[in-house]
Amino acid sequence: MVKVKVDKFHRQLGDRIRAARIAAGFSSAADLARAVGVEPPTFRKWERGESEPTYPQLIELARKTGASLDFIVAGHK
Repeated sequence: MVKVKVDKFHRQLGDRIRAARIAAGFSSAADLARAVGVEPPTFRKWERGESEPTYPQLIELARKTGASLDFIVAGHK
């Protein structure tokens, strides 16, 4: 397995995606991944900060979790 270096922004983005998922009641990353329209491994990479969702995926993530884009992207409540 290749170790991916994760910078602070992506780590925090992943933490906020995870927080939004849990707050919305999705106990499984796979469940929200399917609801957003991505494969579970892709979603898990988002949560680990190894990759990031596209803008349309961020919008769908916000819709499915009820979190604001401001919170997901920048941490503003």
